Amino acid sequence: SSCLKGLSKLEDKAVQRLIRSMLQREPEKRRSAKEYLERMVKDQVLFPHYFEGFLYDLMSQFHTKARSPDQRILLVCSQYEEAMLQLAGVSDPEGAAIFNNFLGSTFKKEKTEMKNCSPKEAGH
Repeated sequence: SSCLKGLSKLEDKAVQRLIRSMLQREPEKRRSAKEYLERMVKDQVLFPHYFEGFLYDLMSQFHTKARSPDQRILLVCSQYEEAMLQLAGVSDPEGAAIFNNFLGSTFKKEKTEMKNCSPKEAGH
């Protein structure tokens, strides 16, 4: 197919293999999304190490506990400081304080509900 012909233009052979595998016509020949992610994180080929832990857990919370837009905003804002550390390698306590002050009054009810939504507790 023309999709597969275009893959040869990609310089990264690991990405070529990944996409070829994902485009297998027969479902039993394709891996699950979790298997692809685990393989790519383990090999550090495509996904950086933070996809494995913090970010994976945070995104899983979007689908399990943070269902409303307000809850999702709260979840991201409540994890801002940890996200900065994990994803950018920097500490931003001032930014975290701004989020905490703003969210303290705006999302008081959701904040109470979201206390059990910490990605650190989610696991995978």
